[in-house]
Amino acid sequence: MKSISRSSCLLFVFCLPAIALGNEEPLKVPKLSSITVPEDTKLSAVATHRETGITCPMAITFDDQGNVYLAESHRLGRGVADTRDYPDWIMDDLASLHNVNRRELHTRWSEILSVRDLVVVSDQVVFLKDKNDDGKFEKALVYSDGYKDVIDGPASAIYYYEGSIYLGCIPKVVMLRDADDDGKAEESTVINKGMGVKISLADHGIRGFQMGPDGRIYGVIGDRGLNIITQENITYSLPNQGAAFRFEIDGSNFEIFHTGLRNPGDIAFDEEGNAFCVDGNIDLSKPGRVIQLLFGGDSGWQIENLAMHTFYTKLGYPSRPMSAWISEQMGETAQPDQPAYMLPAIGHLGRGQGGLAYFPGTGNLNDLTGRFVSSENLGSPADSGVWSFRLEADGAGNKLAETSRYISGVCATDVAFSPDGRLFISDFISGWKSHEGGRLLALTSDEKPNADSLSTKKQLSDGFEKRTSSELATLLAHPDFRVRLRAQLALTRKPDALAQFSEALLSSREHSQRHAIWGIGILARRGAAPLPSAESSEIPTAQMMEDAKKKLVNLIETGNDHFKIHALRALADTDHSGAELPLSALLVSPSPRVRYEAAMLIGKRKLLPYYGMVCDMLRENDNKDRTLRHAGIFALQHMSDDPKMISALNGDESPAVRLAATVALRRMQSIEVAAFLEDKDISVVNEAIRAIADTPIAEARPALAKVMDRLDQLEVSALMRKRLLENSYQLGTAEEALRVLTFAANPKFPEAERVQALDLIGAWSEPPAYDRVVGRVIQSKKRPDSVVIGALDQSIAPLLKVEGPISVRALALVQQYKLNLSGKE
Repeated sequence: MKSISRSSCLLFVFCLPAIALGNEEPLKVPKLSSITVPEDTKLSAVATHRETGITCPMAITFDDQGNVYLAESHRLGRGVADTRDYPDWIMDDLASLHNVNRRELHTRWSEILSVRDLVVVSDQVVFLKDKNDDGKFEKALVYSDGYKDVIDGPASAIYYYEGSIYLGCIPKVVMLRDADDDGKAEESTVINKGMGVKISLADHGIRGFQMGPDGRIYGVIGDRGLNIITQENITYSLPNQGAAFRFEIDGSNFEIFHTGLRNPGDIAFDEEGNAFCVDGNIDLSKPGRVIQLLFGGDSGWQIENLAMHTFYTKLGYPSRPMSAWISEQMGETAQPDQPAYMLPAIGHLGRGQGGLAYFPGTGNLNDLTGRFVSSENLGSPADSGVWSFRLEADGAGNKLAETSRYISGVCATDVAFSPDGRLFISDFISGWKSHEGGRLLALTSDEKPNADSLSTKKQLSDGFEKRTSSELATLLAHPDFRVRLRAQLALTRKPDALAQFSEALLSSREHSQRHAIWGIGILARRGAAPLPSAESSEIPTAQMMEDAKKKLVNLIETGNDHFKIHALRALADTDHSGAELPLSALLVSPSPRVRYEAAMLIGKRKLLPYYGMVCDMLRENDNKDRTLRHAGIFALQHMSDDPKMISALNGDESPAVRLAATVALRRMQSIEVAAFLEDKDISVVNEAIRAIADTPIAEARPALAKVMDRLDQLEVSALMRKRLLENSYQLGTAEEALRVLTFAANPKFPEAERVQALDLIGAWSEPPAYDRVVGRVIQSKKRPDSVVIGALDQSIAPLLKVEGPISVRALALVQQYKLNLSGKE
């Protein structure tokens, strides 16, 4: 590695209005010489605040001509609030389920933070153009602005495709279009709204976007959550966690596909079409999680974990309480005692993640071949920079193979590869709150652009819609992923698309084969990849859609494993029944990835006849491959709407099958999960307790309470015991009070836990408005003292005889509830 310096040329500002952010200290901009980059590379400032007005850049995208669009957030700390600055709001924020609740919250607290002060400045999209092709940007225009409503921001996700810009700015995802090519968007279409129902941490917003190999736009959102009704009238309510989502190019069919994220900085695909993110964890002083995003997957995070870690005093705790996130190692890679309902991280990287990009295949930064780069802003340039990492196959999934710090000394919020092969970095300069500063950096090799890089730039610049189908088919073999994908999408709009894709399957290049299958998958799913605009091209017929499905079936029946994996994934997203597929053989394939895709298809297509074989797959896997276990759980969950079919597995001889059934019932929110509370395997019992207590499954709470009666016979953790005590406490009956007092009197349990049980009795009449284990806001009502007094009359005497803190606390209860001890021993 080396430190380099390169003076920047004075750039001419064509037009960009400055936005005053108030009286601030002059921002100190680190010199390029202080930034460490790899050997044989050079770093340059291609656009700065002084010359172009760039301010607080959050995300980068390029159009086909190499022009840059930046999502800028001018409102972090000056319009987008943060609960770290207003901790007294935490209970109101946890209770917010819709953006209307968040708007009401701001109105309610307006004396602390005036609503008028939140709408002064606007987030925006900036267009940058290199007028003289010297690699620097002389022209800057505000492409779109006006994002300054009380519940707006930050603008932190952006993607260009075929003349349209997709922008993510809480609470909306919008599609923007510059119809007259003047550098400013005249058209704005709301794809969805309802993102960011929490204030949470301000920058935990919408991030991404990226085009997936299936022709859909993919993005992620942090734990500010969402509550969305789609264009198809489907509701997605995830008010307390982050998620990965996707939608069609025209904005239709919005879909959540992975949940349990905290602060995912971006989403990126490897060349096999697998999706990944890096989930930042700086506020918990833990490393970021590298996560493979899987359909139906859950990475475990909920915003209440942060509340109990950071805002515990506002919840009434004198010290930080026991946390499931920490106690059950939910932020770690695979551990034996982790909850089975979640998918663990596949590795760790840095702490505060931003952008994520996979090397597209061309460019002269050859040391990045086969690698991801991930930006990181920790508030200080000295601590921040860009990471590089490589993944490798691990059973049905992947694992982190190797990491390195690629660039150091820059508060990098995003990374992106330009059409000409350079690595662009958006530099926030310092901190996390908006200020007067920002720049765009570019890293390139000392070597001259090679032929592949020049070809990529030309192919993207020339566009794809006017090419012939044979030209597009040829480009499926191009060395750059972006060119291949754009050619694939354009080819779906040609009348001979299926024939061209079928011919490409005969290629000896896996690149061509993959894109051919992905293209056939689009034909089978919807007929063609639409254009964002109203423009149209020749659309394949309904017969071609049916023929495309048949082609995928043929690949699954006769192809190699490579063909089967991608064809199964593509066919699972269509309306094909799957009935004629050789799924029995695929579920026992030597390839775990074939088995995974077969099980996922069985779940999506609700193929109940494979119930037994899915169980056999889970039994054979025996919890070893968690990605494969996820597919089996997904299949069980979806193959039947009758939860009794799943609970019938409580007698299965395999603990792995019973554990999978427990998780499937958790996801179905079924009372039938209670059937596993008496399982002979403690890991299954633990999972059933988690399912009922944490989600919660209210109808199963009485069954969970009965576990207290045999708790001293179970080897469960302190957190599990706390869940059971909290369950009885929330039920709140006299019977449950008696169970809690019985626990307190049992010398087999730790003294501290017995005292805490008595604390619950002391608060029985006025329960708090949150769950003491998971931190979830609940509707609690005052209870009459008589409910608990009866239980105390039966149980208090033995507790008064125990020396130490227990008898002291018991005596306090006698006084609190004015108990009459006459006649008792």
